[in-house]
Amino acid sequence: MEHHGLRKTTFELQISDCYDTMIHAFDRVHIFRTEPEMRGGILNPVSYPTPDSKYWQAVRELTVMSENLAENEFALREANINLALLKLDLDEIGTETKRDNLLRDQKQVEIDRAEFNRAQIKREINRRRGEIVNWTQIIRELEPQLACGTTDPGRHQPISYIIEFGQKLMVAAESGDHEVGENNLSKLLGMIAEVKRVGRIDELRTMLETNHGLRDFLGDQIKED
Repeated sequence: MEHHGLRKTTFELQISDCYDTMIHAFDRVHIFRTEPEMRGGILNPVSYPTPDSKYWQAVRELTVMSENLAENEFALREANINLALLKLDLDEIGTETKRDNLLRDQKQVEIDRAEFNRAQIKREINRRRGEIVNWTQIIRELEPQLACGTTDPGRHQPISYIIEFGQKLMVAAESGDHEVGENNLSKLLGMIAEVKRVGRIDELRTMLETNHGLRDFLGDQIKED
């Protein structure tokens, strides 16, 4: 009995009863992120407080996943070729001598390992495809909500970062984490200066109309000079 290159006969007797559960785990194991992790863990409202910031992080995640999927596809093609060559090698080994039989056994081990490695690659490809589908859906949901378009991530960053750093600073102030507070304060002040430099302070104040806590926390910092 074999599944994904896992031969039941290769397992010690004490775990042979676990084989079916092991196969189920192999097929279902959590490799990449689930949709709740993507939406609530990665695109959390503190680190990515605006639709634009969520959108550009989703684009980044999708790009990385797509590039890795391409590499997986290349690896699968190579694995298929390698497996075919190993099987040809096995066919060319005779059966006349003890050495021949040992060489055949050795080649069969290489084949078994190659089949298992190929199964791992296939599993990773399937999981990546699932995450790509989810990121694509998230991107499409966010596109109608964007305030700064889909061509220049730098357009949204000053305001998104002010909200992000401001929220983190508020949390640090409440928890007494001075190191995190000082780090985010310097970033916050830098981004406020950038927003003022490009004349977008009114846009920032409009964004904060639904976030009274942060608006009040920033106070005089977001007034015109």
